[in-house]
This record gives sequence, C-alpha cells and structure tokens, in this order.
Amino acid sequence: MTPTPPPEPAPTPAPVRGPDPKPVTIGGENRNVQLEGEEFPFPDYLENIVTQLHRMFRWSGSANLEAEVVFYIQRDGTAGGIRLVRRSGNFQFDLQAHEAVDRAGRTGAFGPLPDGWQQDRLWVSFTFEPPK
Repeated sequence: MTPTPPPEPAPTPAPVRGPDPKPVTIGGENRNVQLEGEEFPFPDYLENIVTQLHRMFRWSGSANLEAEVVFYIQRDGTAGGIRLVRRSGNFQFDLQAHEAVDRAGRTGAFGPLPDGWQQDRLWVSFTFEPPK
C-alpha cells in the first residue's frame, strides 16, 4: 500500500471584482459599491446589497459627507469584518454607515451567497453618501 500525500492547501481567493475596478454606481444615485478581485457574475445579488444598505442607512444630517466601509458577506448572508477605510470626519455619520452594514448582516437582508459562487465570502467596499 502506497501512502497518500497530504492534500495541498487551497489558495486564498482574491476579493471579487466587477467589470470596472473603480467604484461604480449600481442601481441609482448615492449607492456606490466596489468589488475587487475576481469577477462576480450575479448582478441581482449586487443590486440587493446596494438596496439593503440604502434601506438600512439612516442619516438626516449634513449632505456633504462620504464614508467607505469594507466588509464581507459569508455564505449564509451574515456580514463580518466591518471596518471604515475612509472616514467622513463626522463620527455620527461614520457610526450610521457601520451600523447599516451590521444591521443588514444581522437581519439576513443580504440573503445567502448565490449557489453558483464558489467562495465562502464575498468582500465588498461600499461608499455611503447622504440621500440627495
């Protein structure tokens, strides 16, 4: 009997990437989502991310703010790794942006990742802007 060599570890997947690596508006104004890395071929799922974050973001203050949040969505639709990578300069605005991602993940608003997506996580960068 010949011993079987141990399996090689799977390579770490790159973050997903849309057709344009720069932030793009998906689904209307003030809804910027950026994906980097490999192509994510499920536009309806991306549209839902944008819609849910827009629904969860509650801001009625100053209109000239912008904050970028990076996070991942796990296979079951929960969110993790939430961090602000570009702050607005307004603590309350930044807090609302962080809480919008957290709330969407906790309530299952994103839904599970599509069956055709082979990775366990989907990394997302989202730019929050006040409604205009």
